[in-house]
Amino acid sequence: MPRPSVLCQSTQECSAGAGDCPSDKCGQFALLTDEGPEVLKKAAPCHVAAVRQALFDRLTPEQQKSLGEIMRIVAEGLQPKEAGADRPWLR
Repeated sequence: MPRPSVLCQSTQECSAGAGDCPSDKCGQFALLTDEGPEVLKKAAPCHVAAVRQALFDRLTPEQQKSLGEIMRIVAEGLQPKEAGADRPWLR
C-alpha cells in the first residue's frame, strides 16, 4: 500500500478511536487505544481482500514465490540480526 494510503488509513483509524497517532512528518506511529484492536479486527477482512485483489490475484504462482523470496530479503534488512545495526525504525 503506498505511504499516503497507509497514512490515510492510520489517520482514519485514529479518528475512529482506534489509536493515538503522533506524527513526525516523515512517518506515522500509532498507539492502540483499548478500542483499537476491535477496530483493526473489523477492518482486517476488507484490507486483506483489497491487497489480495490488487496484488496477489494478479501474480502467477511463480511470481508469488519470487515475491515471497524478495520480501524475505527485504524483511531481513529491516530486522537485522547483526549486533549494533542502526535502523531508525528500530529506535
